[in-house]
Amino acid sequence: MPVSSQKSRCMVDHDALAQQFEAEFPFVDGSLIRSTLSDYEGLSKQEQVRLVRETLSIFQDAAMCQDTAGFDPTGLGSSTQTGSRSTPSSTSYAGDDAYTGPLAAHKGVDGFAEGIVSPRGKGKKKHNRRSTLQTRDSSSSDLTSTTQLGNVWQRSGEDIHFIASRTAFPAKSIASLYEQCGRSRSKTIAHLVGEFVAVQVEDLDDDTVICLAIELTEDNPALQFPEAIALVNLTKDQDGARQLGRDLASEDLDSIIYADGPIVPEYEAIKLSHPSRSPSPSPSAPRLAPSQLAPGQDSKSIRALRDEAFNKSRLYARRSKSDHYMAHATSYYSNQAREYNAAIKKAELAERERFAAAQTSKTELDLHDFNVSEATRLARERVEAWWEGLGERRLGGMSRGNYSPYKIIVGLGNHSTGGRAKVGPAVERELRKGWKVEREQGVIWVFGKK
Repeated sequence: MPVSSQKSRCMVDHDALAQQFEAEFPFVDGSLIRSTLSDYEGLSKQEQVRLVRETLSIFQDAAMCQDTAGFDPTGLGSSTQTGSRSTPSSTSYAGDDAYTGPLAAHKGVDGFAEGIVSPRGKGKKKHNRRSTLQTRDSSSSDLTSTTQLGNVWQRSGEDIHFIASRTAFPAKSIASLYEQCGRSRSKTIAHLVGEFVAVQVEDLDDDTVICLAIELTEDNPALQFPEAIALVNLTKDQDGARQLGRDLASEDLDSIIYADGPIVPEYEAIKLSHPSRSPSPSPSAPRLAPSQLAPGQDSKSIRALRDEAFNKSRLYARRSKSDHYMAHATSYYSNQAREYNAAIKKAELAERERFAAAQTSKTELDLHDFNVSEATRLARERVEAWWEGLGERRLGGMSRGNYSPYKIIVGLGNHSTGGRAKVGPAVERELRKGWKVEREQGVIWVFGKK
């Protein structure tokens, strides 16, 4: 078939589809429909129709909402002149579920001006000057309004994509919720998190999830553990949880961000029932407050206390939906869990140091199971102690056999992320600042001070 015939047929199909969608979506501007159709050219007709229909559904829902200020899929904007419709184009995000649609003005400033500014006639020059000035003022106002409208479309699309790309929810569902939440990104995230918090029932003992949630609360102190757990479960990765957490922490919603305040013993005796479940007994307070932990208490027992406080914060978060006083209990137990977690880190470090001491001689140090910061600190301290312990033997030097080099076992890095050694290179860099060192496979030798 000749190229000209193919183009004619495509134009006929395009016009037929446009008319079909104009009848199906009467609240959406025709130019917007044709622009959306153009976005999906090159796909199969079935796929094009599906994606265009999803996109136009979003804009028709928005057009039918009561709160339509600043978001006008009809293309009329706030212009008072008939016929001055904007012609937005669209920016598509990757993926079938990604939000796609008209996000920015297609013609730009000059394009909008074409339909707004009236051409000059042949009347008197003085009269035309006044008319032209009035027209320019009106055009400037319409231009600003239409440009702002395009900015709102673009911002809405970016917000929807921001949430959808970091969660498992389809963009269409996010777009609908986004409209219900007044086109506020933080309120939309808060709604998703609040729904998840409300259905969390079982106690959580997954240490990985708990640790990720604790990191989120450390990055954003305004977050409580129930919200942090929801973010970890709702998002695709830790970075996504952090990014949504920053937005959520800025949203001052009583049902999501719980108020800080003192906790009184009476909270322990309160018993509430959930309307959809049988009454559950109110849990007792943790046996030991973080400040009452014994100096040498093992990390395992502290972890049990942390998990207990952690699950209490989730329980009271659900109860606070019907009783806002429970928000104080949520905050109290969240803070306790955070303090317990800090105590766990100290206890684990002490346990590793005791293990290292048991595996270490006066001339050898094993740094397996230590992270980079702990390993460099421990290596520096032990090498200093070894050197001081040599006393006068240092004077003769190692060449005379007065002492043996200090051996540090750093491993090959097989258990590191990506299989690349991190501890060994870091320890070597630290010691080279003041020591004579040589590195072999998995071992660093220290021969003395420079």
